[in-house]
Amino acid sequence: MKKSLTFFLLITILFYSCNSDDDITIVEEESSNNQIEELDNLLLEIQEELPKFVENAGKISSKLTRLDYMYAGHFYENIYLNSFNSSNHFSENVWNIAYQSMLPTMAEAQEIAEELGFNKHLGVVKVIRAYTLITLVNLYGDVPYSEISNPNPHVDSGASIYASALTMLDEAITAFNESGTNLENDIYYNNNFSKWIKLANTLKLETYINTRLIDGSAMKNFQAILNSGNYITNSSDDFVFRYGVNSTILSTHPAYENDYQPQGVASYRSNWLMNELLNKNDPRRRYYFYRQNNCTPGGLGLNEEICEVDPMRLFCSEDSAYPHYIEGMAFCWVNSGYWGRDHGFSDGIPPDTFQRTAIGVYPAAGTFDDNDFLSVTENLGGLGVGITPIMLASWVDFMQAEMALANKNTGVAENFMQAGMLKSVDKVMSFVSLDPEVDTSFIPTGIDVSSFINLISNEYNDTGGVNNKWNVFAKQVLVSHYGNGIGAYNFYRRTGYPFDMQYHVNPNAGPFVRSLFYPDVALEGNTNMEQKPNAEVQVFWDNNNSYPAFPYSN
Repeated sequence: MKKSLTFFLLITILFYSCNSDDDITIVEEESSNNQIEELDNLLLEIQEELPKFVENAGKISSKLTRLDYMYAGHFYENIYLNSFNSSNHFSENVWNIAYQSMLPTMAEAQEIAEELGFNKHLGVVKVIRAYTLITLVNLYGDVPYSEISNPNPHVDSGASIYASALTMLDEAITAFNESGTNLENDIYYNNNFSKWIKLANTLKLETYINTRLIDGSAMKNFQAILNSGNYITNSSDDFVFRYGVNSTILSTHPAYENDYQPQGVASYRSNWLMNELLNKNDPRRRYYFYRQNNCTPGGLGLNEEICEVDPMRLFCSEDSAYPHYIEGMAFCWVNSGYWGRDHGFSDGIPPDTFQRTAIGVYPAAGTFDDNDFLSVTENLGGLGVGITPIMLASWVDFMQAEMALANKNTGVAENFMQAGMLKSVDKVMSFVSLDPEVDTSFIPTGIDVSSFINLISNEYNDTGGVNNKWNVFAKQVLVSHYGNGIGAYNFYRRTGYPFDMQYHVNPNAGPFVRSLFYPDVALEGNTNMEQKPNAEVQVFWDNNNSYPAFPYSN
C-alpha cells in the first residue's frame, strides 16, 4: 500500500512538473511571437516614415537649388536666412520625423532584432538609420546623436556622425550576409538583401563624394567600392518609395495631392527649371510638368505668337527683366505656356490656379503633357501613384562623373555624364504608363533622346575650358534630382555650379543657406543646444569660400 501511494504521488508530481514546463514553453513562444510581430510592425513604421522624412528634406533642398519655386519676402534683409529660419515648416517636419519618430523607433527595433538574432531586420534598420543620420548632418551640420535618448541632448560633430554611419553600413552588410528571417513587409526590395547590400555600398559612395574636399582618402575609398561592383548600377535596383503599391497609409504622392484638387494647382513650379528643359528640348519636360495653359502672359505661345500681358494674374508680365539678371536668364514667364514663378518672387497670390503649371507624371503620377491644356480637374493622370526617389542609379553615374572631373579626367567624366542622363531619361519616360489617357504621338522618340544627349555633350565640349564643363555637367546633375533635391543641394555646396542659375529676384538677397538653423522644436527646453549664429555655418565637409565669394548663383 505504501509503495502504491508513493508511486501515485511520484506520478502526480511528474505530471504537474511536465505541465509546468509546457506552460513555460508556451509563454516563451507567445512572448517570442509577440516580439516578432512587434519587430515587423516597427520595421513597417520605419519604412513608411522614411518617404515623409525625404519629402520634407527634399523640398528644402529643391527650393534652394531652383528645382522647386522658393518663396521669399522681397523686403527682408538676408532673405535666404529669413526664408529658412528656425520656424520653417519643412525643417520642423524633418526634425520631428527624425527625432520623435524614426530614430527612437529604430533604436527599439534594433534592440529587439539583436535579442532575437534577426539579422535581416537588423541590417535594414542600420541602413535606414545611417541614411537618416547622414541626411541630418548634410542639412544641419552638428546634430544630436549619441545622447538622443536623453531629454536634453548635446550635439555631436557632423564628422563623428558620418564615421558612425559608415560603421553602421558595414555592420548592415555583415548582417545581410548572415542567415536570418525575412521581413514580413519589405516595401522597398521585397526581401532581396543583395539589393540592400548594394544600397548600403551606394550610401558609402555618397559619404565619400561629400567628403572628397576634406578627406584625402575619400577618392581611394570611393574607387574601392566601384572596383567591387557591388553598388547600384541599374535602375532596377533604385531605392524608391512607391505610393499606393505596398503601403495602405501612403497611397498618394503629396505633390499630387497638392496640385490635382478641385480648386486648381496649389504650388508654383520653378521658372528656371522649366525654361532650362524647354530651351534644351529635354525629353523629361513633358513628364516633369503638366501645362493647363498654352500662352503665358508676356511670353511666346506654341507658335511663337506674343501672349498678352495679364498683370492681374501674372503681376510681372508687363515688367522688364531685373537689371541684375544676365542675358538669357528666365524672367517672370516661360514660353509655350509654362506658368511658374521666379526664384524668390513673393508678391501676392492671384487667381491663377487653373493657369499654373502642375507637377507631371514623374515622379508624382500626375498627367503627361500632350498639349491638351485641360485643367487638373479634367485630367487626373496617374492618380498620384508615383514615387519618392531616394537613391537612383543615374545619380551614381553622376557621382562617378564628378570624381572624374575633379581629377581632370574630362573624357571619363563626359562618359559617365551621358550614362547618367540616359538612365535618368529612361526612368522618367517609363512613367508614361501611369497615365491612362496619353496621346502617344507626343512621347519623345529614341532620336529625340539621342539628339538631346548629343546637344549636352557638344555644350560640354564647347569653348570655356573646365569651368564650362563643370557648369554644363552641374545642370544635368540638378535636373536629374527633380523630386528629391537633397543630392542637388549637396552638389551645389560642394562645387558652386551651375554659376548661371536664375538669381534671386532681390539683388541683395544676402548669404546663401550653407546649413539650416536648428528648428525651434529642437531647442525648446534643451539647455544643452544653442542656436547657430546664422545659416552661413558650413557643414563639416564644405570647405569652400564663404559668402559672397561662394556659391556663384546666389
